[in-house]
Amino acid sequence: METLQLIAVFCLLLFPLGAVFAGTYDALVMRIPNLVSGGLALLFFPLYALPFLSWEAVAWHVGIGLAVLIFGLACYARGWLGGGDVKLGAAYAMWFGWPLALHFLFWMAVLGGVLALFLLFWRTPRFAHIPMPGWMPAWVSDRTLGVPYGAPMSLAAAWVFSEQVWLPLSRAV
Repeated sequence: METLQLIAVFCLLLFPLGAVFAGTYDALVMRIPNLVSGGLALLFFPLYALPFLSWEAVAWHVGIGLAVLIFGLACYARGWLGGGDVKLGAAYAMWFGWPLALHFLFWMAVLGGVLALFLLFWRTPRFAHIPMPGWMPAWVSDRTLGVPYGAPMSLAAAWVFSEQVWLPLSRAV
């Protein structure tokens, strides 16, 4: 195996770890560092060394990432998503390209919607008297805090990556 291919395989191994870190960090702190989003985006580029990914395919992946970034910025302007969520979603979409980005966006919407509905239900006055354990993040019960969409987004990314990218690659090797 060539050195560039080893680097590409290393990037394929780092992607799920980055997704787990991003989702966990967002769930605990409600912030996604730029280093994580940017790092995940940059990890994509060594994949062109793999024999099945051409420069044209890389351009399509980058285009999908930019399209998700532009749509996400519109959502950010409306107050629907945080800036870190937008950048992380664009990095994930760039990794998946077309049409896997649609698969990712679908699961992101489903899992994010489930979390949002749970928080709408849990944050009602009916449950305000229930004491929260000390390890529970404040956003679970505090109505003034938003929703950490990076957590369900990262779960969706890990799901799609394992199902659509990692399993086919493991069968090919």
